[in-house]
Amino acid sequence: MARGTIQKRSYLNCSVGKWREKVDQGTPGSTTRTTEPLDGSPGQVVTEIVDDYVEGEILDIRKTTHPEFGDKWEVFIQDGQQVLILQIRYDSGYAIAMLCKLPNVDITRPVMFLPYFFAEEKKARMVLKQEGIAIPTFYPKEDPKGFPTFTEGASKNEIARWKLDVMDFLEDMIEQKLRPKLPGISETEQISAYEDRPATPSSTAAPQNLPADRGTGDPGPGEPDDLPF
Repeated sequence: MARGTIQKRSYLNCSVGKWREKVDQGTPGSTTRTTEPLDGSPGQVVTEIVDDYVEGEILDIRKTTHPEFGDKWEVFIQDGQQVLILQIRYDSGYAIAMLCKLPNVDITRPVMFLPYFFAEEKKARMVLKQEGIAIPTFYPKEDPKGFPTFTEGASKNEIARWKLDVMDFLEDMIEQKLRPKLPGISETEQISAYEDRPATPSSTAAPQNLPADRGTGDPGPGEPDDLPF
């Protein structure tokens, strides 16, 4: 089937350790919740479907900028005729964990994206799996491969500068080393992706009769915190 005629495209936002798709009120399997913006502004009541994980072959990944919500990553994955567009805040723990592992992924096989959020520590992580096996980071502490060094006891300004260096490093890796290997998406899909994008970030629910590449429940053990910082 030609890429521009894909029948279904869904946008999933990564938030509070889940994948969240904004849907119309009354959609089967959906629930409502009130969002809690990080800036303390009033939340919105949203209707959404929630998934613990999603899985598919990676078509493309790119940084995009929204005039209201800022920078984010969009990961296009496909399973059959369905394309899922995973939206992840640019410099979040989810994004950093994911980007650090992508160089170890076999891009010819489906990948499971499994986010976690640890409320007490306020830490976000992303586990990637292929055939049930967790993918390790490409930049371990013992062999960081040029990953920006984190200095213990650094000041807030130094940490902020270090994080900017980390994102520059990872963005360069994606653009120069990973994206050229991916199949990409057609020009038609690129245009449609922006035109169809929801006006607000998708945000949760107990899904029913989900396709094979989305699901709830326990997908198996994850992995320890193996980021190089």
